[in-house]
Amino acid sequence: MERKNPCIMFFMEFSILCNKCTHMAVLIHAVIFSQDEILALSEGRQFEFNEVEKMEREILDQINWQLYPPTPASFTCFLLNFCQSAQVDFMQELIETTRYISELVSCDYFFVGHKSLDIAIASVLYSFELGGVSETTQRCWLDRVQMEMGHLNDKFIKDCKCRLEKIYSIASSTWDLTTKNDNANDDVCHDKNDEDIKLSTTSLPSPGGTNKQRRQTPSPTAVESIKIKRDNILQ
Repeated sequence: MERKNPCIMFFMEFSILCNKCTHMAVLIHAVIFSQDEILALSEGRQFEFNEVEKMEREILDQINWQLYPPTPASFTCFLLNFCQSAQVDFMQELIETTRYISELVSCDYFFVGHKSLDIAIASVLYSFELGGVSETTQRCWLDRVQMEMGHLNDKFIKDCKCRLEKIYSIASSTWDLTTKNDNANDDVCHDKNDEDIKLSTTSLPSPGGTNKQRRQTPSPTAVESIKIKRDNILQ
């Protein structure tokens, strides 16, 4: 590139770099801005969006594309930003239920071949069903997501949703682990041969529900139990 005025060219390149860093930070923190709004963050800009894209590629090349891909759980937080205004309590339950469902994918090898975005959308749609959200509202939300994210593969999303329903149904039965030693400390690990596994049913969190006990990612023991139960049912 010919540099007739080095000071101006340096300022432009520096501005593009700053703008691109801001753009990437916006993407990481899941704040929704349009392309024009992102460009407007830098006042007095003298470059076009294709120049910003070029700078983004240069930055990614410099770090050898060593980025952590977004997980389904992180995608759900971003996707729920497209929800219309709703009651705070309901939204909180919806967020927790969606994240819980999306984290259940770690129990099933089926999801390895599917994109995180498809899994996240399926998780949100299933949470909508559990919360009694109308089909019209679900369709409006899905249209907004498609408008922002581009074309969506309905078949893959449907497959993920069907599988999540099965996994969630299996997870609705939780495993209570009790040891033969009543005085055993909860922090002490016991051999599996010394444990009695009892099957009991417990309702998982659902939007609008009253149960507020299960709000965390399944424990490793629960995950293994779900896998065993899943294999027996799905075979």
